[in-house]
Amino acid sequence: AHGETVKLFRAMKLKGKIGFAFDIVPKLPYTQSDEDKKTARLANVLTQRFFYEGVLKGKYPEEAEEFFKSKNAVSPVLDGDMEIVTEKCDFFGLNYYLTQVVRYKKGEGDIDCEYVRRKDFPYCSEAEWEIDPEGLYDLLLQIKSDTEDSMPIIITENGICYDDILTENKEINDDKRLEYIKLHIGAMEKAIESGVKVIGYTCWSAFDNFEWNNGFSKRFGLIYVDFDTQERYIKKSGKWYRDFIKKQTEEY
Repeated sequence: AHGETVKLFRAMKLKGKIGFAFDIVPKLPYTQSDEDKKTARLANVLTQRFFYEGVLKGKYPEEAEEFFKSKNAVSPVLDGDMEIVTEKCDFFGLNYYLTQVVRYKKGEGDIDCEYVRRKDFPYCSEAEWEIDPEGLYDLLLQIKSDTEDSMPIIITENGICYDDILTENKEINDDKRLEYIKLHIGAMEKAIESGVKVIGYTCWSAFDNFEWNNGFSKRFGLIYVDFDTQERYIKKSGKWYRDFIKKQTEEY
C-alpha cells in the first residue's frame, strides 16, 4: 500500500514531498551480557528494523527471517512485492517518545524478553515512560547510518502527556512538558551538529485530543482543550514553543 501510494503520488506530479513515518522505541540491553545484548538486538530487529529495512533496502533482516522460521512462520513476500515496497521516498519520518531497557528472561513473551525500569531515569507516571532525550540523539545517528546518509529526517512526533490542571486564572503551568520538549530539541540540535540531516520537527500534539489507546484521559497538547465546552487555553509549553518557533524563523 505504501509503495503503490508513492507511485501514484509521482504519477500525478503532485507538489510537495512524500515519505513514511515509523514509531520507534529503541530497546537497550539491561547488562552487557551476551544474553541481554542478543535479546535487545532481536527486539529492535522485530519492532523497528523489520519495517524500515524493507522499505529502504528491499529485504528484511536475516535475524527476523530466522526467528520467524524458528516459529514455523514465513514472511508472505510475493514476486514483485519488494520492488513496490522500495519506491524511493523523500524523507524518513520518525515518531520518538522514549527508550526501553530489556533483558533476557526465558519463557517471557515470544522472544524471552523482559522489560526493566531504570531507577536513575526521569519517569513520567502518567505515561509510564522513562524519559531519554539522549536516546533520540543516538537513534538519529543510527538512522543516518542505516540510510547511508542519503535521506533527510523529519521528527514527525515527539511529546508527552501529563495530568494538566487548569487554574482559576485559566493557566496551565506544564513545566515538566516544557522541559521534555527543550531537552529533545536540544538532542535534535546535537544530532544536526553531528551531521544528521534533520529537516523538520513537530510536537505531539498541538491540541489535547483523542488518543488511540487512552481516549480523552491523556493530554499531550500544547493547547488545553476543555472537552465539555470546547474552550482552548495555551499551556506554558505552548507559549514557549510559539516564541521559540518565531525566534527561529526570524533568525532563519
